[in-house]
Amino acid sequence: MALRSFSPARGYHPEALAVVLGGRWRNQLGSELVLEPESDGNLRGTYRTATGAGTEVAAPVHGSWDPGAGGDCVVVGFAVAWRTVHAVTTWCGRYRAVEDTIEASWLMSSETDPHDDWRSTFTGHDVFHRG
Repeated sequence: MALRSFSPARGYHPEALAVVLGGRWRNQLGSELVLEPESDGNLRGTYRTATGAGTEVAAPVHGSWDPGAGGDCVVVGFAVAWRTVHAVTTWCGRYRAVEDTIEASWLMSSETDPHDDWRSTFTGHDVFHRG
C-alpha cells in the first residue's frame, strides 16, 4: 500500500495519507500497533506489547502525525501509558513509503523510588512492518 511520494503537489491529500499510515503494524519483537490516524494530524489506536508486563492488555495510543508531509516520509509520534506497571513509553519517528515501515526511537519512563531514579528511563528503537 506504500505510495512512492507523499508530496501534496502530486495530488496526495491528508485523507489519503491517513489511509496509508493506518492499520495493523508489528515490530521486531512481535508487539502489535494498530493506528487510526485522522486527517487533522491526530493519531489514536492501541498497542499490545509482546514483552514484559502488560501483554494481556491492548493499551490506548495517543499521538500526532504530519498531514502536510512531502517527500517519501511522514513524521509520527505517539505515547502509551502502561497503567499496570506505572510507566509511559513514547515513540518518535517516520513512516517510510518505499519500505512501508515505521521506524521510531522510544523512551520508557517508569515509577521508581527516589534512590533508584538512575534506572527509571530506558531507550530503544523499533521498526514496525505491516501485519
